[in-house]
Amino acid sequence: MNFRSCKYILCFAFNFFIFLSQAQIIVPDTICVNKPVEVSTDNNADYIFWHFCSGNLNTQPEGKKIENLNLNEPAFISIVKKDSLYYGFVSNHQTGTISLLSFGDNLNNEPTSIDLGNYNDKVPKHTQGIQIIEDAGYWYCFVTGGQKEDSKLTRINYGTDIENEPTVSEFYFPGVLDYPIDLEIMYDNNNWYGFSVNYNTGMLTKYDFGNSLANTPKATNIGKQNTFTNPCGIAQHEENGNKYLFITNFTGNTISKIDFGNSYANIPAIEHFAPNEQLLYPFDLSIIADCEKTYGFVLNRYGDMVRMDFSSIDSEPEFVSQGKLDYLFNPQGISNVIRQGDTLYSFVANIDNSSISRIMYPTCAVASPSWAENSKNNTVVYSQTGNYNIRLETKTPDGTRTEYCKNVIVVENPEVELPEEVLLIPGEIATLDAGSQHSSIKWSTGETSQTINTVIYKWYYVTVTNEFGCETTDSVEVKFAGIPEVITPNNDGFNDVFELRFIEKYPETKVSIYDRFGNIVVSYKAIEYTWDGSYSNNTPVKPDTYWYVIDLGKDNNIQKGKISVIRN
Repeated sequence: MNFRSCKYILCFAFNFFIFLSQAQIIVPDTICVNKPVEVSTDNNADYIFWHFCSGNLNTQPEGKKIENLNLNEPAFISIVKKDSLYYGFVSNHQTGTISLLSFGDNLNNEPTSIDLGNYNDKVPKHTQGIQIIEDAGYWYCFVTGGQKEDSKLTRINYGTDIENEPTVSEFYFPGVLDYPIDLEIMYDNNNWYGFSVNYNTGMLTKYDFGNSLANTPKATNIGKQNTFTNPCGIAQHEENGNKYLFITNFTGNTISKIDFGNSYANIPAIEHFAPNEQLLYPFDLSIIADCEKTYGFVLNRYGDMVRMDFSSIDSEPEFVSQGKLDYLFNPQGISNVIRQGDTLYSFVANIDNSSISRIMYPTCAVASPSWAENSKNNTVVYSQTGNYNIRLETKTPDGTRTEYCKNVIVVENPEVELPEEVLLIPGEIATLDAGSQHSSIKWSTGETSQTINTVIYKWYYVTVTNEFGCETTDSVEVKFAGIPEVITPNNDGFNDVFELRFIEKYPETKVSIYDRFGNIVVSYKAIEYTWDGSYSNNTPVKPDTYWYVIDLGKDNNIQKGKISVIRN
């Protein structure tokens, strides 16, 4: 069996590609913004490529409307990759037809569209769910739709090539199907199963194909009538060996989780999630596991999308509104998510204006460097806080590519705001405060308290650490209060001399004045003399900036700075 279809799981753009967890990426879970962090691996592959800021489903998406595709009220879309090319199959609700979109080798290309028609009316009227899937080298397209007795499942067999002329089979299940909307088909333990939701009866239909999609399926309903309230969308998910379905209840404004345990053959348990405000006529959804996390995306009927964040698949998700997106127009069906390179893509069928919307989660631009090649050890800096994915690609000599992914959180550094300087009057005490709510504090004096007291004139440094281990260092200079910065020796009685206030508290203070070349201008005992801008021989100095050294003669306390002499 060669199974290469994935309606609601994450698909990748590489052949022979294996996606694994973060095990071989060595980096802290939490990173400090604007601080270097080591990102490394112990993988000894022949080829290594790093993406330090890969597309992330936890961010707000970008989007664009794709028009002029000759669609007719598109209901659902299924994306598939064959060889190096991408295709989209679209169900047209109004005309009961199917359209084929061809993207070429890049999902960011503008697709071409071909109307495949209704295959002699074998495509259901009121066409809804669609899925393209490969089994044993054969490509099958399954379509659901129809009201009451016209409800049916159609299988379109394209053989070994999507573009072949197909054979088409119709399957009616009287008393079972009644306006089936979305469709999901999956392989489990050597058997193929399918599920669709019935809008009119509120029931879930299960299809059993046996060991091949070429077989005629059996159909049975699970649960009682109105187990679900006008269900529309369905998505499958597998995690930790267990199988799940998720269903949107259009008029109930809820999401249902169906837990099958370790096999879709089991009788499931059903749970309903009813968030307060985020869901409003939810139509379709997708469930995606990407980079250590599980997400869901729900389309509300009137143009907004809601993200489901699962802390655990066994717990109720957090519903996060992503707002009304201006590129969605009465959206109905959302495709699988496809990762191509560093960008994640999904596509939405807009039944309102017959367009398709491309949703993108591109790479970010806050990591420096953004990538690295053939290096096991790297130093990376993130310039903004946020949630980021680090991807590691490796390749073996036989061409097998393996990807590892690690999600990291970049957090703020702690804040500490010491003043630039503290002017201290002799005889008083300066109190320096590093602030509260730090995990640890260390002053240059060796003290670890929030505040320290000092009478010493010098620079003080403090390093604070938050709960994530992020550090911030700040400094403050405790300066002698009363040291002038400018003198204007013109005998007007204002700022004529370099006078040190409160000097009587330090009677042994010595002052030395130097010019810009380091030559001594004058040296004196401060309590006996005040400098008036002259040399020791009373010759006036030229207007300029001079440097002083003040030795207080106590505790080796020396003050240095500059003094400007201005003459009018």
